[in-house]
Amino acid sequence: MITHGFYSALARLHMGDEGARITRIGFGTSGAAEAMTDTGLSDDAFIKPLLGVSVITDPDELIDPQAVGRTLRFEWVLHRHEAVGLAIRELGLFTEDGDLVARQVRDGPIPKAADMELRRSFDLQL
Repeated sequence: MITHGFYSALARLHMGDEGARITRIGFGTSGAAEAMTDTGLSDDAFIKPLLGVSVITDPDELIDPQAVGRTLRFEWVLHRHEAVGLAIRELGLFTEDGDLVARQVRDGPIPKAADMELRRSFDLQL
């Protein structure tokens, strides 16, 4: 879900504020429902840089083909040595200066183990 922080970051980017760029992803343990008013993840959240971002232009890559050209895909990897022991229930996208712009809650936790590497993406439909 896009948060109020997304719209604030968009306005700041328009004014040339480099700190408003979406550059980081976080992994937390809260299963609380997503809300536009969310401002962060759980206190034990692990936050790290994203690998990259792209605009999805191939309808075959999306559940909703109407979202072509208005879906951003944020790529990330969580390495074996990162967030070990965390029961991941939530993911969040953050600006360079720490504002939460989107949050996603999973139905159940992913218990992050030392032998596990996660490589996925966070799609944000605008």
